Amino acid sequence: MTGKIKIFLTALGLIALVLVFNFFSSISKGSNYSVSTAKSNLDFTIGKDSDNDGLNDNEESYWNTDPLNPDTDGDGFIDGEEVMSGHDPLLPGPNDIIDDGNLTDKLSGLLVSGLYEGSLKEGDPNYNSSVQNVADSIIDDARANLGKEVDSSRILVIGSTKEEQNEYANNARILIADFLTETLDEIQQLSVKLEQINKTGFSSPEIIKYFSDESAKYSGYLNRGLKINTPANWVEIHSKLLNLINDAAQSNQAIANGSKDQIKAFTALVLLREVFENLTAFLNDFDTYAISNSIKIK
Repeated sequence: MTGKIKIFLTALGLIALVLVFNFFSSISKGSNYSVSTAKSNLDFTIGKDSDNDGLNDNEESYWNTDPLNPDTDGDGFIDGEEVMSGHDPLLPGPNDIIDDGNLTDKLSGLLVSGLYEGSLKEGDPNYNSSVQNVADSIIDDARANLGKEVDSSRILVIGSTKEEQNEYANNARILIADFLTETLDEIQQLSVKLEQINKTGFSSPEIIKYFSDESAKYSGYLNRGLKINTPANWVEIHSKLLNLINDAAQSNQAIANGSKDQIKAFTALVLLREVFENLTAFLNDFDTYAISNSIKIK
């Protein structure tokens, strides 16, 4: 790995670390249950897309696709759709699935390509946008890999009588309380853990054990959630709960494996932050829906 690539990887990681550290430090000092949603001030403006395929012209150079042909491999799917869905835009389907692989290794490969074709060399007029495009591409891949939704067919769906809804709401409320308690405990610990990661990296045995244990706890909550009988009219709400818990489990496991894939781990830290942010909105949705259905929660 060249010196420039190492510097870029380190800078990308530090940006994520600072953002997450500031978030967790601020909320750990504030109200136990008040988590405000922070909006990113990053510029996500997309550059020129000559063939209107969803990949801008700089991204086309990284994927080696034709910037003037929306369907480079001619399989009936435009290049941008293929990239976003994890398919190779250069290989006609059906055997065109891209191997997720190691995101840190993938980023290194993209940077090498960018340095070779010139857009990632200092002084190039497209340097800033090219760096943003590389970062966005990797983050999108990491989110797609980490944010996989729980299959709703695994939910135990029952009828929607008032009695069944009351029983569900109270069982779900117990799970939510345990999940919330765990997230609040983790928030209190994360500032210290992030400082340790900043000093020692992800390879510390203490870091690996802590985040592995957290992932196991959240996985346990997920299994409990899948065993709750869910009225048909509550499936959407319950799916949101399961996905929040699943995101927390996957994020913690990716952080535990950070020594093998730092980029995925840094992205997992950001996703974990979003889980805690979205939990507040979910609690409001849950209570609002219960009230609208005249459900009594003990």
